[in-house]
Amino acid sequence: MDHEAFSQATKSVKHPNNRLAIVTQDPANYGGVLRLVEYIYRRAESVGLEPVILHYGKYSDHPELHSSFANLLRGEINFRPKEKQYNFRGMRARAIGAWLPEWEPQRIRSNALWRNALLEYDSFMLIAGSAHAGLALAENGKKFLAWVSSTVEEDRRARLAHTPSAFLERLGLPSILRAERHVHETASRLLAVSRDTEQHLTKITDRHVEVWPFPVDTVKFSPAPAADSNTFPRFLFVGRAHDPRKRIGLFLASCETLRKEHPELGFTASIVSSKIAAPDDLHFPIEWLSDASEAELIEHYRSSTALVLTSEQEGLGIAAMEAMACGTPVISTRCGGPETFIEDGVSGFFVEDDPKTIARRMFELATDVSAHARMGGAAHTRIEDEFSERVWNEKFEKLLRGV
Repeated sequence: MDHEAFSQATKSVKHPNNRLAIVTQDPANYGGVLRLVEYIYRRAESVGLEPVILHYGKYSDHPELHSSFANLLRGEINFRPKEKQYNFRGMRARAIGAWLPEWEPQRIRSNALWRNALLEYDSFMLIAGSAHAGLALAENGKKFLAWVSSTVEEDRRARLAHTPSAFLERLGLPSILRAERHVHETASRLLAVSRDTEQHLTKITDRHVEVWPFPVDTVKFSPAPAADSNTFPRFLFVGRAHDPRKRIGLFLASCETLRKEHPELGFTASIVSSKIAAPDDLHFPIEWLSDASEAELIEHYRSSTALVLTSEQEGLGIAAMEAMACGTPVISTRCGGPETFIEDGVSGFFVEDDPKTIARRMFELATDVSAHARMGGAAHTRIEDEFSERVWNEKFEKLLRGV
């Protein structure tokens, strides 16, 4: 949808105080935050609200919106940031530009575009990795809910450790931390996606923090019929393989250890991610799915022996929840979020960051049929009873009616 069509569609509707701005990071980042946004967008529509995603337009995807050094070097003189209204995965979205986006504090700070945009909405919800993304809401005195999956410190600790050259980001970090505190102080309610996130938030704010996890659609994400179950061992990795925090190297090393210690066990490693260069010394089959559809992802959840989560830090771990809903046990490092929903030894295993330990659990689930079936059943029950849309939809809809 282009700008003019978007504007005409907006003008043609009489708004009885039901326009909801979902303030978030750029949805083109994908990842878990986008899943939260998509869920709230659907729930908002179900209660009669008119949601729009409102976000800072990431420079790499929206360079024309910004007044930046990079544009100037290319000979593009743009003295005023711009905005863009468009459609993203079936959702109405609005990207806001910034002055000098190379400097991170400028990217989150309110400007005239933010002030004017916020005037057009009746209610507000912040959905973000960490709360600093909602600074424009706080600076403009808006009443808003904040639903976050991490803190700035926790989110960046691992990433900055892997990026020693991020000088500008480190330089701007004190401003980002102040923005995060300001948003925490001004949110009408502060929601965390997991107990781990709650614990990190309570270390940096005196506000009451509520745990509201992402609900899984257990109608879609459900176990395969018994006749369709796959007995050939398959170990699944789902995540951004290029992100060092996901530690795909630990997953691959665990698979190689399993192959060396149990050469008689034939298995496949399935990786749902954009493809990266894998080490040359691996001796097991790897299946890459760069652009898996939802149906393909569900099929891989159902047909896998286990999903192996090797992350250094996870705010929640939606892929692990979906795998469990499909009746697949999860082998996970203790990376935060999964400790909210995995019961160690019941619906999955927690493991040390060690290929031998991970490989031992992989072998156990691949060879002990009764244990695998028992844990798969417990995994599905855990998600269905505690973390499903059946349990949470009504709660979120009530929450949105009161925004």
